[in-house]
Amino acid sequence: MIPAREISTFRWIYYGTMYPGSHAQIVSSMRNRVWRYSDMEASATRTGIASVAPHDGASLEKISSQILGGSSEQIVADISTIRERAGVPIEWVARSYFPDLSYSRQLEIAEQLAAEVMPFVPAG
Repeated sequence: MIPAREISTFRWIYYGTMYPGSHAQIVSSMRNRVWRYSDMEASATRTGIASVAPHDGASLEKISSQILGGSSEQIVADISTIRERAGVPIEWVARSYFPDLSYSRQLEIAEQLAAEVMPFVPAG
């Protein structure tokens, strides 16, 4: 039997995509990443040229809804809302690497999140 834990010692960690910009700018990259993960098993035995992610409007909407994006102020506001709804301290892991973006754009994203979001998101 697993012993009960005191809720105050439990670490809640939110791992999600953060993008300081319009969802439309990054949703295609996200769709490709989600599709690649879901296609891993099938691609292990498939021969020939790699498949291309299907264009499915419904999945684009779902993916877009999973991105903490917009202005830095909007991201901070969304994080606060999630924390309030959870009712417990939450730690954040921002997935902000998009393999189809240039290195310079990746650096801009990291710098913007570090300067404009991180100072307003208290730890745990």
